[in-house]
Amino acid sequence: MFQSWRIKLREADTAYRQGRYDDAIRMLAAEDMQATLPGRRLALKLTNSLLKRGRRRLVAADMSEAWKDFDRIVLVAGECERASTLRDELLDAVFADCRELMASGDYTRCLKKLDDLTRRGMHHESVVSLRETVRRVRSADHLAQHGKFAEAIEQLKLLQSNETESKQFASRLSDYRSRQGIGRELSEELHRAMIKRDWTVAVQHAEQLLEVAPLSALALDARKQAWAQAGTRVSHTAVIDRPIDDTAKLGGKNGSAKGGDVTSRVNEEVDKNEDKVVPIPDLERFFLWVDGVGGYLVCPAETITVGQALPMAGVDVPVLGDVSRRHITIRRSGEGYILDPIVETRLNGTVIDRPTLLKDGDRVKMSAVEIRFRQPHALSSTACLDFVSRHGTQPSADGVILLADSCVLGPRKENHVVCRDWEHDVVLFRQKERLHCRAVTSFEIDGQLTDGHGTLELASQVRGDDFSLSLEPMRG
Repeated sequence: MFQSWRIKLREADTAYRQGRYDDAIRMLAAEDMQATLPGRRLALKLTNSLLKRGRRRLVAADMSEAWKDFDRIVLVAGECERASTLRDELLDAVFADCRELMASGDYTRCLKKLDDLTRRGMHHESVVSLRETVRRVRSADHLAQHGKFAEAIEQLKLLQSNETESKQFASRLSDYRSRQGIGRELSEELHRAMIKRDWTVAVQHAEQLLEVAPLSALALDARKQAWAQAGTRVSHTAVIDRPIDDTAKLGGKNGSAKGGDVTSRVNEEVDKNEDKVVPIPDLERFFLWVDGVGGYLVCPAETITVGQALPMAGVDVPVLGDVSRRHITIRRSGEGYILDPIVETRLNGTVIDRPTLLKDGDRVKMSAVEIRFRQPHALSSTACLDFVSRHGTQPSADGVILLADSCVLGPRKENHVVCRDWEHDVVLFRQKERLHCRAVTSFEIDGQLTDGHGTLELASQVRGDDFSLSLEPMRG
């Protein structure tokens, strides 16, 4: 009588020839056919085929399926030579990916790949060593971002015991040393400018230092102090440019009549109130309409969401375009802004999957929609979003203003809204939990004449000699 195991072996062989490897593995295991010579031969053919398929999947970067083929080989033949071969090739591929991610600064994804190996039971010395390397490089990068280059260099020096890693990080070490020298010089210049209370020069040095160390506490504090001292005086530059005859009209031949000249009066008013500037967390979005220039969506909240213009999406910047319902958030953090992708987003052409600090001029791409992030004014934390692609918001706006402390409108190219036909700057700023407007000359708010400073409502109309603007609250 024909043995039943031979029938099962034929069925397993048929499954193998048809490419149904999982069925073949299950049949081999169920009948313990590997105790027979034909069963062992079938198991050998099966593991060879799995090795070849695993390699093909590795080349195709289908790592998940390649690892499954490794698991199948182990299930059939245990820790055999073919299993070790595929495992080593898979580990080499993972290590190569990790080094690329580490070089690009994507430490989170790098460590996740190593965690996946650990969960697979891969406690090899090479995995442990690479994990320690990633952690040290991440620590060094974090220190360098804060301008602590000496500590960052020490972290990298600890890796130099490994010759391969020493060569790999030589350029990074050289970069830290170069930035350390530049940062030291800029810090000294910045300290001198702050001692002299030369806030214009201080801001310039702070911006340069932030290019070297984006999270430098000294540079961020200097910018904050500069704004506290001169922030609400951003129109002061326009005051200096004002014709002498205009100033004299306020009294006295030299513009120093009772009440003082315009510059002194503005400065005294600012000095009196500069400690009273309070953020307005509940100030709602509104439209800023500037006659002859355009309309702008103003978002005062610290965190705004950009997404599709759907009735119930509940986003702050509703975009008419092929984007997700909620695609990204942008959060104001101190003097800077953090971009947090909710779905796939590109920053300057590179896909990001973690919160990232934005820089002036950065381009953010959400599917086909592309916007440019700007922080044009050195003495203001307010930022702007401009559409690069042919898309827009609903309702339509010429741009988006992320209102922090102030919004400067006027003829200068560094203003948030450039109004080429205006003679002087006009500043909208937040103070005493209200929105205010300041200009060099007198102007009207809702038909009432002011002396160059007044409080606005979210439906106010402002008219000056050469400018006109109005506010309109957002509906819904």
